[in-house]
Amino acid sequence: MASYFIKSWGIEKKLFSITLDNAASNDVCVELLKNQFRLTNSLVYDGKLFHLRCCAHILNLIVQDGLKQIDVSVEKFRDSVKYIKGSTLRKDRFIQICSQNLLDYKKALVQDVPTRWNSTYKMLSCALYYRLAFSHLSLSDSNFQTCPSSDEWDRVEKMCGFLKVFHDATLQFFGSLYPTSNLYFPQIFGIHLKLVETKDSPNDYKKLYGEGSSQLKRVEEALFSLFDEYMQASRESSDGNVGGGSGSGDFNSRQTSVGNVGGGSNHSILEEFDEYDNDDMDSTKKSQLQVYLLEPRTKRTSSINILEFWQSQQYRYPELAKLAMDILCVPVSTVASESAFSLGGKVLNEYRSSMKPEIVEAVICSRDWLFGVKVDTHVDVDKLTQNVMDMNIAEDNTEVTSSNKL
Repeated sequence: MASYFIKSWGIEKKLFSITLDNAASNDVCVELLKNQFRLTNSLVYDGKLFHLRCCAHILNLIVQDGLKQIDVSVEKFRDSVKYIKGSTLRKDRFIQICSQNLLDYKKALVQDVPTRWNSTYKMLSCALYYRLAFSHLSLSDSNFQTCPSSDEWDRVEKMCGFLKVFHDATLQFFGSLYPTSNLYFPQIFGIHLKLVETKDSPNDYKKLYGEGSSQLKRVEEALFSLFDEYMQASRESSDGNVGGGSGSGDFNSRQTSVGNVGGGSNHSILEEFDEYDNDDMDSTKKSQLQVYLLEPRTKRTSSINILEFWQSQQYRYPELAKLAMDILCVPVSTVASESAFSLGGKVLNEYRSSMKPEIVEAVICSRDWLFGVKVDTHVDVDKLTQNVMDMNIAEDNTEVTSSNKL
């Protein structure tokens, strides 16, 4: 089915990567696509870059395995929150204890959804803030039997330190407007540092990714191999255009006339100069990628739009800019595409199901234009709705006036 739509859309030769979750059926689908479309490029289409796993999905699997180690403790926290939120009297008693211990009761307790680990993290982190209040409630309320022990509080506190890093990374991958591949490394690197962090052997960037490390070597090899493929494709494209068109002939004739300036006696001398100059340049010539890597680095904290940067560099580094923009447009998660399908369910429902396809498309696109251009732009929805209603009223009045004239 996937291959049918890809062919019908005419993108089988433009397909660069597919981001999917970790389901086994997706692996089978990718293999079928590679075999059917004969995607044989050595690096891009052998599974290293053509098929990418959804980072949000992978993080979810890792966290779910970690939470299994403290299942009993998490269940106690869940039952404790349920106990307090299950009665108004118990809520009031808990607020009174918080006031006595100078705790901000306005933070409130969070009840989690067991199937969503990020909500479980929020529940645990909020409960940790009220640790002292829970302990006091267990002493004053004999019916409160699910209060975690001191050891369980310590284990959950340690676990929340790990979960926070995963939670922050997941929020980045959840971004529906910018889930591009440049978000991957800083988030995953932060998780890696947290997981390998020990008191006896502190880790830093130089030890993990510094010069001579195996990770850096693997990245360099992959980068240069991929760049060579782009250069090869560029040469093949250039060779196919050699000799075609009158413009190249005019340019060559003008170049020949310039080379003959000064008389025929100097022609052989200039040819020798050209050969010497070409030999000297070939011995020291560096590729676009090597030249770029030797340039001074931009400060990490500087504000830069990465896609606009490479668009401005496309004349200086044509092949490298094409490579960069292809890689950067690869989504690191399927959240953005899944949210697009979820949005359709909000536009079409059981009460509004007869809209034309053009209207549905206009509604979804209008939402993107209003809320997706700038994240920090505040749109007054009430005012916008009132303007639309005023417009409809004005149209109705115009129709009434026209009918009266008739």
